[in-house]
Amino acid sequence: MENKKQISIMSKVIAVLLFLAALGHTSASILPLIAGQEPASSPNIRMLGFILWYGFFCMVIMSWRGKKRLIGFLTGSIIGFVVFTLIGFFTGYKKAESRAIAQAMQESNANLPIMIDEYTRLDRVELEQKRKEYTYFLSVVDLAVSEIDISVLNENFFERAKPQICKSERHKVFFNEGYSVSYSYYDKDNVYIVSYSIEPDGCPAK
Repeated sequence: MENKKQISIMSKVIAVLLFLAALGHTSASILPLIAGQEPASSPNIRMLGFILWYGFFCMVIMSWRGKKRLIGFLTGSIIGFVVFTLIGFFTGYKKAESRAIAQAMQESNANLPIMIDEYTRLDRVELEQKRKEYTYFLSVVDLAVSEIDISVLNENFFERAKPQICKSERHKVFFNEGYSVSYSYYDKDNVYIVSYSIEPDGCPAK
């Protein structure tokens, strides 16, 4: 009786360890993708890990219920493979999204720099996925930073530019996806002047 109780406790300890191993393996595959990075291990190694850890865990659990261990292992292996496949689909989606964004940025910058008014040149645009920020980089072409009245830029941005940005269908796409839209200004010598940012909830509600 004592031996049976000892085996039961040992079985539970093993089950907990296998559960933690399966959870850790899953986290090691998902967290880098969320951070926009590739997992450290190769796809084949990750797939093998899902099959083995999930398989062994289910084997132990089902053995408690009097099921054959092989059935438990096969059931867990199938679950692990399904989880691996779903993560693979997510990985493919993120890669396709990154390629689409890179292409969009390349097309947006293809005709830049360009003068947008008598004093201001749009040099480039960048999109930072991790920070969720879409940024325009502009230059005041004829003036140094010491010659620029920041209050004039402030007035121009908040009273003229911002209302137009908030109405723009192009920018609404970014706002709806949780991106902020930023404008960074530099002087004629590429010295930083000031930046403005509009958060997704920064436009007045209609």
